[in-house]
Amino acid sequence: MVSCFKGRFRLTSPRGWRILNGANDYHGGIDLVGLDDTTVYSICDGTVRTAYQANGAGNYVVVTMSDGRRVFYMHLASFAVTNGQSIKKGQAVGVMGNTGNSFGAHTHLELRIPGTSGESLDICEYTGIPNAVGIYEYKGEIMEHFNDIKGNFAGQDINELCEMGIINGNGNGAFEPDRAPTRAEVAALLRRTVRFITGK
Repeated sequence: MVSCFKGRFRLTSPRGWRILNGANDYHGGIDLVGLDDTTVYSICDGTVRTAYQANGAGNYVVVTMSDGRRVFYMHLASFAVTNGQSIKKGQAVGVMGNTGNSFGAHTHLELRIPGTSGESLDICEYTGIPNAVGIYEYKGEIMEHFNDIKGNFAGQDINELCEMGIINGNGNGAFEPDRAPTRAEVAALLRRTVRFITGK
């Protein structure tokens, strides 16, 4: 899972049809409220555009990815980026706010197709955040939990396996990627893999 907030956050309005001001409204993204941190972080690499829309998004940032897909961060209180800037995943784009057509401080997070169309894609599928009201937690990049895999050729594989819940580090934050596994560790890895694949 990846989120524009670090730590705990609340999803207050899922993607999909909803009643807004007494009328049916299609919500193309998800509304998130940072509980531990109100800084809004980019969920992808890309190029930044900042803008303001008085009757809608308020202060908002658009990050365009290399494939043309665009991530919108709406209702910001302030910007931490400038137009045309290149940005990396995890870098701050602004601060959560209540600008534009908003009924309380939050960030509207939305993924749109390439081009000028307003058609949205499934942001929940992209981020892994459940499309349901609730409180969730994002602990940052999984690789931050380990102090000994930087530069390791299998770093990306380790990161992805951690996201899947198949492997994890030990109590002191070390992963020891170059140490031969014990038979018990191999058994645990195989069992977790089977559980992940079959759900049993």
